[in-house]
Amino acid sequence: MAERLNPGGSILFDDAKREGEQSIKRFLMKKYPGFNYVEPPAIRGLLIMSKPD
Repeated sequence: MAERLNPGGSILFDDAKREGEQSIKRFLMKKYPGFNYVEPPAIRGLLIMSKPD
């Protein structure tokens, strides 16, 4: 999915504080180091992965 994003496009992951999602985050950060990763405050966690412009 990340390869198909337009520049500036984002993928949102809910429940990002769970261990499974943290594992996915670590994998994505290694595979797509040029993307932006933001975790705004959220009760169960939220991860926003964005393709740079």
